[in-house]
Amino acid sequence: MAKYAITNSCGHSRSYQLYGPGKDRERKTAWLRTVPCPDCKEAPAAEAKPDEALVARYLESLRADPDPEGAIRDLLAEMQGPDVPEHKRALALAVIDRYREAV
Repeated sequence: MAKYAITNSCGHSRSYQLYGPGKDRERKTAWLRTVPCPDCKEAPAAEAKPDEALVARYLESLRADPDPEGAIRDLLAEMQGPDVPEHKRALALAVIDRYREAV
């Protein structure tokens, strides 16, 4: 039995109490580095609602852009990666939806 400080794939660090032979603990620590922490794993997508003030700020920035459709295309391209956190994806989609509703 030993405690390990591990940084999960989501970037959060936490302490884990691991049991068993050293070889098993090494394998478990390697695996824990490849998965999100329990908090991120359990957070449902519904909780990934963006902050309204942040959406408004990004929306104003988008409206001020000389080529807003180009900015939207760039933003959508950035959101395609597998490493993009769900809260950032939700923010981008909320901004794009609000912009298109207003136009």
